[in-house]
Amino acid sequence: MTTVEEVRRAHGEGRAAVVGAGNPYVGRAALAAAWMHGYMLMLQHMLRESPARQAYLRAQRVTRLSAR
Repeated sequence: MTTVEEVRRAHGEGRAAVVGAGNPYVGRAALAAAWMHGYMLMLQHMLRESPARQAYLRAQRVTRLSAR
Protein backbone atom coordinates (compact mmCIF):
# COMPACT_ATOMS: atom_id res chain seq x y z
CA MET A 1 0.00 0.00 0.00
CA THR A 2 1.30 3.43 -0.94
CA THR A 3 1.46 5.97 1.87
CA VAL A 4 0.75 9.67 1.67
CA GLU A 5 4.38 10.38 2.51
CA GLU A 6 5.56 8.26 -0.44
CA VAL A 7 3.23 10.15 -2.78
CA ARG A 8 4.47 13.50 -1.48
CA ARG A 9 8.09 12.39 -1.90
CA ALA A 10 7.46 11.18 -5.48
CA HIS A 11 5.73 14.48 -6.31
CA GLY A 12 8.65 16.44 -4.91
CA GLU A 13 11.11 14.34 -6.90
CA GLY A 14 9.14 15.13 -10.04
CA ARG A 15 9.28 18.87 -9.25
CA ALA A 16 13.05 18.60 -8.79
CA ALA A 17 13.70 16.44 -11.87
CA VAL A 18 15.63 17.69 -14.87
CA VAL A 19 14.10 18.00 -18.34
CA GLY A 20 14.06 14.62 -20.03
CA ALA A 21 14.32 12.59 -16.83
CA GLY A 22 12.59 9.24 -16.84
CA ASN A 23 9.88 8.41 -14.35
CA PRO A 24 11.51 6.17 -11.73
CA TYR A 25 8.11 4.91 -10.58
CA VAL A 26 6.99 3.16 -13.78
CA GLY A 27 4.81 0.23 -12.77
CA ARG A 28 3.69 1.83 -9.50
CA ALA A 29 0.59 3.70 -10.64
CA ALA A 30 0.00 6.12 -7.76
CA LEU A 31 3.65 7.07 -7.38
CA ALA A 32 4.20 7.33 -11.14
CA ALA A 33 1.20 9.67 -11.42
CA ALA A 34 2.42 11.81 -8.50
CA TRP A 35 5.91 12.04 -10.00
CA MET A 36 4.49 12.97 -13.42
CA HIS A 37 2.30 15.68 -11.90
CA GLY A 38 5.31 17.19 -10.15
CA TYR A 39 7.35 16.94 -13.35
CA MET A 40 4.64 18.71 -15.37
CA LEU A 41 4.49 21.50 -12.79
CA MET A 42 8.28 21.89 -13.06
CA LEU A 43 8.02 22.17 -16.84
CA GLN A 44 5.20 24.72 -16.64
CA HIS A 45 7.16 26.81 -14.17
CA MET A 46 10.32 26.60 -16.27
CA LEU A 47 8.49 27.77 -19.38
CA ARG A 48 6.56 30.50 -17.57
CA GLU A 49 9.77 31.95 -16.11
CA SER A 50 11.97 31.49 -19.19
CA PRO A 51 13.82 34.51 -20.59
CA ALA A 52 12.04 34.12 -23.93
CA ARG A 53 8.61 34.20 -22.26
CA GLN A 54 9.57 37.23 -20.18
CA ALA A 55 10.76 39.10 -23.31
CA TYR A 56 7.49 38.22 -25.06
CA LEU A 57 5.43 39.53 -22.14
CA ARG A 58 7.45 42.76 -22.01
CA ALA A 59 6.88 43.28 -25.75
CA GLN A 60 3.14 42.68 -25.27
CA ARG A 61 2.99 45.32 -22.54
CA VAL A 62 4.83 47.85 -24.69
CA THR A 63 2.57 47.12 -27.67
CA ARG A 64 -0.57 47.55 -25.55
CA LEU A 65 0.70 50.80 -24.07
CA SER A 66 1.63 52.29 -27.45
CA ALA A 67 -1.78 51.34 -28.91
CA ARG A 68 -3.60 53.60 -26.47
